[in-house]
Amino acid sequence: MILKGIKNIVFDLGGVILTLEREEAVRRFISKGLSNAEELLDPYHQKGIFMELEEGKISTE
Repeated sequence: MILKGIKNIVFDLGGVILTLEREEAVRRFISKGLSNAEELLDPYHQKGIFMELEEGKISTE
């Protein structure tokens, strides 16, 4: 049976499929001007802009 209407498939790469280095991500966000990246990019619960993006409240633009 072929399912019709599927537009997107989403993969959670946050430590499930790939090992991501959180410290490197935080360092790079800080270098881009996000001074509170350490607080917002929590290892277990996202906050602020990261949570808004995850929930679809904002776009990548």
